[in-house]
Amino acid sequence: MPILNPDEILRYLNAKGFLSSAEIELVNSRWSIDKDGPLLQYLGREKLLPEEVVEDLITLIGNNQLEGLEPQLPGLILLNMIGRGGRGSVYRAWQPSLRRVVAVKILSKALSNNREYIQRFLREARVASKVQHRNIVRAFDINKKGPNV
Repeated sequence: MPILNPDEILRYLNAKGFLSSAEIELVNSRWSIDKDGPLLQYLGREKLLPEEVVEDLITLIGNNQLEGLEPQLPGLILLNMIGRGGRGSVYRAWQPSLRRVVAVKILSKALSNNREYIQRFLREARVASKVQHRNIVRAFDINKKGPNV
């Protein structure tokens, strides 16, 4: 397990878009290991990061996966696989540009070469982007990495 000191953790969180420079300054002025305990847990308690992101970051840092899980996708840091099925996997991810947690569905490799399924997947994503209902997850983006979706 890599041992990162608090300054290294804060630099990492700033570089990856988890915390702004102003938030880093705030943490540096307020946080104390003796008074507040471990840094990442403090960030969750103070609502500077969502609790689930804190837990995922602890795991990623402990596993020396500072770039996030594979596959690496532009504009996202995959934090944790939250589901897997026959058609693909769903990840909790961090979107630094909007500083929010998002869900990302990645097609299974077996289906990524199936043009018919890809077309159905794209059609479903476009429909999901238009639906607004409290029990339906809304799609915000469709992206490709390489020749497959």
